[in-house]
Amino acid sequence: MKKVFLTAIAALCAVGAWAAPVTVDRAKATATAFIKAKTGANVTVKEVVRATDTYYIINLNPGGWAIVSADDIAEPVIGFNTTGALNWHSIPQNMTGFIGNLEAKTDFARRNGLKARNANWKNLSTPQGLARISRADDDASIPDLIKVNFNQTPPFNKYCPGTGNNKAIVGCPAVSMAQAMTVQQYPAQPQGKNSYSCAGYGLLEINYDAEKPYNWDNILHGRNDQYDEAARLLYHCGVSVNMNYGPDGSGIPSNEVSRWVNALANNFGYNKDDLKYYWRTSYRGDWEALVLNELNAGRAVIYNAIDSKGHYGHSFNVDGYRGDKYYHLNWGWGGVGNGYFRLDALQDAAMDMNYDSGHVVVIGIGSPNQVLKNIELSDIVIDEKLPAGTVLAQITVNGAAPESTYKLSIFGAYDKRTGTYADVPFELDGDLLKTKSVLTAQNEPIELNVRVEDTATSTRLQSSFMITVCPLRTIAAATSLTYDRTTGELLIKTRNGLDYTLTGPDGSRISGGSLSPVPHLTIRKAELPDGESTLTLTSGSQSKVLKIKK
Repeated sequence: MKKVFLTAIAALCAVGAWAAPVTVDRAKATATAFIKAKTGANVTVKEVVRATDTYYIINLNPGGWAIVSADDIAEPVIGFNTTGALNWHSIPQNMTGFIGNLEAKTDFARRNGLKARNANWKNLSTPQGLARISRADDDASIPDLIKVNFNQTPPFNKYCPGTGNNKAIVGCPAVSMAQAMTVQQYPAQPQGKNSYSCAGYGLLEINYDAEKPYNWDNILHGRNDQYDEAARLLYHCGVSVNMNYGPDGSGIPSNEVSRWVNALANNFGYNKDDLKYYWRTSYRGDWEALVLNELNAGRAVIYNAIDSKGHYGHSFNVDGYRGDKYYHLNWGWGGVGNGYFRLDALQDAAMDMNYDSGHVVVIGIGSPNQVLKNIELSDIVIDEKLPAGTVLAQITVNGAAPESTYKLSIFGAYDKRTGTYADVPFELDGDLLKTKSVLTAQNEPIELNVRVEDTATSTRLQSSFMITVCPLRTIAAATSLTYDRTTGELLIKTRNGLDYTLTGPDGSRISGGSLSPVPHLTIRKAELPDGESTLTLTSGSQSKVLKIKK
């Protein structure tokens, strides 16, 4: 959509000294110090493009730009790029919405007396802090995966419906979808059919089976009559998701993310079992690790964010990583504004902005012939004070037990100063991840990297996980249930050391035993008798009773 509002990517609250306004001279010094730390090159300020009481946009010589907070209650550098420049008058509307939200958040913090300076300002004022910023680029840095910069207007909307003033624009859902597909250069040819009635344009339909194969070289390099092939792909994507086309904005309802998944599977041949979408509010794992693992697997992410108050939304791509929590965002506006931004504060419930409820990612957009697609852990939380050798999780690769040709290894965070990885208090036992010692609860999670090497194809995949060691939870606090309507399976996850008993409506025992080595239980609803069955989880004197109706 053209009218979009993206949440600002800034952490406003941190423990530290009292906050204060940032002068233009301090902002300039911050921008040059930060970019120099990132690149090693001496840069100078070319111009301050925009200055408000909330932020500065600063262009640099010989190139690059930074958005610097005008109050040190906020993250120092909100976004940056080491090349190019920003022109305020040509910044995409989704980026101005992002900046507008930064203003709202900073104003909220000021009005409500939040006075603690963001701790990251100190890193920009000490040699040790600058060295850490420099090292961050080597911390699992991932080059930008997307090599194209599609847009919504001519020539990219060539095949969109309408003429003249009624000519529809592409729509950000199609741009983000098509750009993710260019990374895979897949499929060779689309498939299936789709038709629907679009307000203002009537019946729109495509027989994908009758379409000629895609020329990915033309798509990637803009050949063939000024992006004609790219425009064809973009229109194919739009129709596949039943795009609501319009001359001022084209889009789909922000809550109908399944349209992407269905279209990628049905019309473009991506594996539906690999395609998934997650809402941030309901995702139980580490959000950034989810995104980072996709990038490590060579897959761009479709990211959608909305303001549930203003009902503005925009989808874009996350396709690279620069270290220190800065992710490369491709806004889908012809390359304008592309740069590195922080994702760690896209959730803003504390600021009463409600953006977190509208954040969703589509992942798994990979060619079906990928050998290593994903690594998953069955759990990322473990209770403290359990015996050494306790199973934390089971490792799966491509959704199944590792193949015999797969070699697994684990290690902690990388330290550039020593060129080594940190030790972790875990060890591998086949596909099981076990504790090496008795663990105690910690405030910070433990970074765990899992690497899989396929000796048959010499391919490798690495994924990162943040492991939480928490105080011993009650059975109720540790237990979660999810139901898969497709398979009819109920998955119960809980903590270690529990026994279970499943009884039918008449009290007869259906099954029971110890939940080990992984404290999970799968119940197939079709195998239960009609009526209300009872699942009882026990550990010593504690118990938890769950009722399951059929």
